[in-house]
Amino acid sequence: MKVFPSPFPFSPFPLALCFLLATLLSGCAHRWGRADIEELKYLLVSFRQGGGGVPISPHLVLTSAHLIWEPREEIQQTLYVYTRPNFTHQTIQGRVVSINRDKDLCLIKTDYEFPHYARLAIQVNFFEDVILISNFLSTDARVFADRDYYGYSPSIQVGQFLDEKMVRGVKLLQFNGGTVFGDSGSPLFNKKKELVGIISRVGLSQPGYGRSSWVVTYYGLAIHPDEIRQFIGESTLKK
Repeated sequence: MKVFPSPFPFSPFPLALCFLLATLLSGCAHRWGRADIEELKYLLVSFRQGGGGVPISPHLVLTSAHLIWEPREEIQQTLYVYTRPNFTHQTIQGRVVSINRDKDLCLIKTDYEFPHYARLAIQVNFFEDVILISNFLSTDARVFADRDYYGYSPSIQVGQFLDEKMVRGVKLLQFNGGTVFGDSGSPLFNKKKELVGIISRVGLSQPGYGRSSWVVTYYGLAIHPDEIRQFIGESTLKK
């Protein structure tokens, strides 16, 4: 019997096994501790109309542009800053200094001085652990999601960075953690506590990301740090 050589120079099964083991080990390598949550939750800003944001300098807040309702961009925005020791919120005012609705990004300037602010990640690595800190830390949004992390349900979502996608010309980061209505503008961090994304509506019409305007199933999508860096750079040049 004639034996035909394999068209593949190597067997794909060991590679598939290695890929599976890498995925499992990546998910088990780190567990987010309560201390991580306690530190990161103070890097959250909420908006009166819903959604979240993150301070990126002593006086600037980064958020999603679709949270700023047209035609009211010049009107003072009401924000809630969470303060220690009991995670009570303080009301502050801010104004839009830069907005890009195509990229769904917006910068808010406030006279309030943030004692802590997020550093933008230089890069993200596949299967890197990420955590979403949502503005639902003090609402009854449990009806929209089933997630509980150290009692902060449903404000915390953990997962890994899975993929990069281009949607309508915007670079997105995909992670294996669903998002819910109201997560928009909320920050996504890595284990170094660096900002790796802003939750956005860009891409919600894509297949596989849920058909409801209230709950996004399967995977979460965030604006990639490369897009954020470019937006901040362009905003700085305009000043």
